[in-house]
This record gives sequence, structure tokens and C-alpha cells, in this order.
Amino acid sequence: MTYSTILKQAILIIVVLAVAIYSANAQEHPLSKHDSALVVSYTQAYELELQNNVNFKEASRYLNEIAFIYWEHNQYEKAIEYYKESVELNEKIENENGIAMIHNNLGMLHADIMDYEKSYEYFMLTLAARRSKNEKIGMISAMINLSVVLNNLKRYDESIDFLQQSLKLAREMGDVHQMKSCYGMLSETYEKAGNVDQSIYYFNLYKTFTQMIQNEQINQVMEDYSEEKLIKQRLEIENNENRQKLVEKQAELNLIETKKNQFEQELNSYDSITRSLYADLGQKELQLELLTKQSQIEQLKAQQQINQQKAEKEEEKRKLHYALIFTLIVLIILFFLVRSKRRTKKWAISTAEKNKVIERQGNELKDLNANLQVLVEQRTKKLKLANEKLSEFIFSNSHIIRRPVANIKGIVNLLNQNGVDEKNAQLIEMLDASNNELDEALTLFNESLTLSESTLDETNHDTDS
Repeated sequence: MTYSTILKQAILIIVVLAVAIYSANAQEHPLSKHDSALVVSYTQAYELELQNNVNFKEASRYLNEIAFIYWEHNQYEKAIEYYKESVELNEKIENENGIAMIHNNLGMLHADIMDYEKSYEYFMLTLAARRSKNEKIGMISAMINLSVVLNNLKRYDESIDFLQQSLKLAREMGDVHQMKSCYGMLSETYEKAGNVDQSIYYFNLYKTFTQMIQNEQINQVMEDYSEEKLIKQRLEIENNENRQKLVEKQAELNLIETKKNQFEQELNSYDSITRSLYADLGQKELQLELLTKQSQIEQLKAQQQINQQKAEKEEEKRKLHYALIFTLIVLIILFFLVRSKRRTKKWAISTAEKNKVIERQGNELKDLNANLQVLVEQRTKKLKLANEKLSEFIFSNSHIIRRPVANIKGIVNLLNQNGVDEKNAQLIEMLDASNNELDEALTLFNESLTLSESTLDETNHDTDS
């Protein structure tokens, strides 16, 4: 298998995996029947807990289960919605541990949708909760998450500060695995910040810890984990490995030298035999000896060719190793490119949908304004008609109704002038009093109608304006 063939196969693998990754992450996954049934079941259990027992903690657990199902299917917005509702329930019972856990999940969800500012806020809330209870493992986890978010925001100094705090806590706890993670993150962050020397420095520490953990040298690491000594120990390990390789190579060279000496001795013996054959053997025997010698030489050449083929195979293996490393690097880069493309596409779709909603609302507002104008015109017509009828009624009251009242007043005056007996005088007096009351009532009624008419005129004027 040639190097070009290996490279072609590596490129083919990259293309296939890229298609698979893109297909898996390009869009949200619909819920399966099983997951849909679980969502319905958890929703019913959640409602039952609130109705019967009012058990906020258990109700929150069901909401978390639903959110996690949507999270697994890349339906991030729904997952965030359920987690937020769960936070509200935990706040009612002051469940700080539950709130910190959900804040951590919300931070990771917002990081998945590339909303790093919101993710930073939730991780900071998580860190504050862990610090209040002095939970060192939780503090380390929250600070590492914060460093990842800050790296995406290109706030490398803040990220390094959190990682240094995490490293200090890991040293206090003697947690080798957490220390190794911190060294790896520090190396990556310094590389992104452009500080190559510091990146290499922390990468060597990360590599040393990895080798020691693999070699089960945990106790030795715990006894002395100062960075300078770790680097020195790593160099000693590499020197020992190189010395061992050098010894092996020297042994191979010695073996080759021994074989060479044996071969020279055999050739010398063949030469002595040849000289004796010149003296003792005939021409045919000499030719036979030469043929034997040529056969041995051919065998040595064949052995040399085999050794050369072995060396070529070793070279092919080395090239294959490099090709695989190259493939892995390309796959990682491709994964992040595809993920970024998916986020961008999702953001574009969301923006387009929002624009459609805004456009639809604008059209509805135009229709509402048009309908409002029609309603105003109809109301104006009704008010004008009512005003006309009111004017007619006022006119009728002023002229038609008041005329009999005036007539009664005149008749009473005439009767008083002509003189009447005492009994009729009382009746006329009562009639005059009733007529006066009716006149006052009509006067008040006219005043109220006049006031109402002026109000209607002002309303019509405002409506026309």
C-alpha cells in the first residue's frame, strides 16, 4: 500500500464522516413515539403533583426529565423553556442545589446555541452557588465551563484567571485528573491568545500527567507535583526511552557487524579453498565450486532484499500513522465547521421567521386602522342623527309643551282677576302651584338637554378632527 493510496483512503473517510456528521446535526430531531409518550407521562405526573400534593421538588424533577428529552433531540428552545419553569419551582422551596444544577444545564444549552453571553451569566450563577457551599468539585467544573465560554468570547485573560483558580483548588484536593484537565485547558487558551511559549509549557505538563497516570505513577505525582520537577521528570522519562532505543539500535548494529565478520571469514575460507583447488582440482571441480560460491552470494543478496523490504514496510507504517493523525485533525476541524454552519443556518431561519411575523403584524395593523376609520365614520353619523333628534325634541319642548303651561297660567290669572269663592280659590291656588312646578321642571329639563346637545356637538367636532 503506497502513501498516495493511504492518503486517498483517508480523504474518503473524512468525506463520509463529514456527511454523517452534517446529516446528524443539521436540524432538530423529532421525538420518537417512546419519547413522546414519556413527555406526556411526565407532564401528567407534573400536573398531578401540583394539584394534589403541591410537591414542588417532585414536580421540578418531572420538568427536568422533559427538558432533557428535548435537549437530546436538539430542540434547545423547548429544553430551555422547561428548565426555566423548573427553576421557578425550586426558587419557591429555596432548593439552592437544584437551582445551581439547572443553571449549569441552561449555561450548556445556551452555549450549544452559541448564545455565549447568556451562557456566561448562568455559569456565573452556578459558580456563586457552589462557592456559597464550598463545593470544590462543583466550583472547578463551573470555572472550566466559564473558561470555555470566555474562549469563545475571546476574553482569554478572564478565562486564564478562572483556570488558574481551578488549578489551585485541584492541587489543594490532590485531584490529579482535574489538574491534568486544567493544564490541557490552559495550553489551549494560551494558544488561542497567541502565547505559544506558555501554551507549550502547559502542554508539556499535561503530557507528563497523562503519561504518569497511564503508568500508574499517581503516588509519585501526589508527592511532588511542582511544575518544574514535573518537566524534569518528563525529560528523564524521554531520555530513558531514547537510551533504551539507542541500546537496541546498538545491539542491532553489533549483530550486523558479527554477521559481517562471519561472512568475511567464510569468504576468506572460500578463498583458501579456491587456492587449494587451483593446485589440486581439475577445471570442472573448480567450476563447480564457483557455482556454489555464486549460489551463496545470491542467498546473501536475497537476505539483503528481504531486509530492505522490511525497512520499506516500516516506512509505510510510519506514513500511515502520520496520515491517520492528519485525518483526525481534519475531522476535528470539519466537525467545528459543520457545527458552526448549522448554528448559522438555524439563526438565519429564526431571523426569517421573525421577519415574517413582523410583516404579518404590520398588515394586521393596517387592516385594523382601516376598520377603525369605518367605525369612527359610523359613530359620527349616529351621533349626528341623535343630535338632530335631540334638537327636534328641544324645539318641541320649548314651543309645544310650554304653550299649554302658559295658557294655564293665563287662565289662572283671569280667574283671580274676576274673583271666585273661597272653595274655588283654593283649587285655583293649587292649580297655579302645580303649573309653576311643571314650569320649573320643564326649565330644568331644557337646561339639561341644552347641556347634552353642546356635549354632543363637542364630541362630533373631536371625531371630525
